Amino acid sequence: MLLNTKYTLILSAFKGASNEVDYIANAKLAHWLQHVAHVNVTQCVGVYKGGAELSYVVHTNSAQTRRLITDYALHELEQDSILVSHNRLRDIVLYYAKKEAQHIGTAFRANRKQPKANDYTYLDGMYYTVEY
Repeated sequence: MLLNTKYTLILSAFKGASNEVDYIANAKLAHWLQHVAHVNVTQCVGVYKGGAELSYVVHTNSAQTRRLITDYALHELEQDSILVSHNRLRDIVLYYAKKEAQHIGTAFRANRKQPKANDYTYLDGMYYTVEY
């Protein structure tokens, strides 16, 4: 996972509470990220609360772009949370629509073996979990 940018965001249009993948919302999110936010997007598989989902990894150096994406996903797509790594500060934060942001770790840990954790990202043959 590329971490030489200021921010790394991991998000999807998966509805954690309903346990259903909304394919139209995912396509809308991918289109919006590329054509409105003008960021490059990498597809990955995310596991959130034990459920697999199609997720997107976005890298940006812009705090404004980070806020724009976070606000869109939380308020327009009604996501439970968005994971944002403040790479240079070594601070990983979950942003929520309805409660305060939560600092959950300092870095990503990569491993070739599937973790026992309920929340991780699978990208390019590696499993990424948050290091506390």
